[in-house]
Order: sequence, then C-alpha cells, then structure tokens
Amino acid sequence: MGKKMIDTSKEKKMIDNYFLINKDIMGRKKTKKEPMLTGKERKKYTVWVGGTEVTDHFVTYSTAKDILADYTEQGYKDVVIQEGR
Repeated sequence: MGKKMIDTSKEKKMIDNYFLINKDIMGRKKTKKEPMLTGKERKKYTVWVGGTEVTDHFVTYSTAKDILADYTEQGYKDVVIQEGR
C-alpha cells in the first residue's frame, strides 16, 4: 500500500482565497465598517391614523415605529409614518 498523495494545489487555492477575502481591492487588510447612524436620531417624523395626525410634534423614527405598532395592534389599518422636512 502506497501513501496517498495530498493535493497541495487545492490547499494553496483555499489559503489564497482566504487572504483575498480578507483584503480590499488595493491588497490592504479590511477594517471594520462604522455604523451608518452615529449619534442621536433626528426628530423628523409624524404619524397619521385614518387621516388624523396623532403626534403633536416631530418624533424619531424609532418612536414613530412604536406608535405605528401600537395603533396596528388596536386594529387600525390606515396608519402611516410621514417624514417631515
């Protein structure tokens, strides 16, 4: 029984691909990307239910989504988040 030959070309390709994946197009090591939203959210959204504005002032998108979820759970179907200026 002879020794089994290991295909080193496949191993080399796997290693090369690993290093290519972890580098950008210029050959530098990739860095972690910063999150797109940094800091506080802007208050520029309002919520409408059945043609009536239910917020007295502009709110953040997170708050608007919460209000939308509350009214949707109560059975309202015409609930809309609108972006202000």
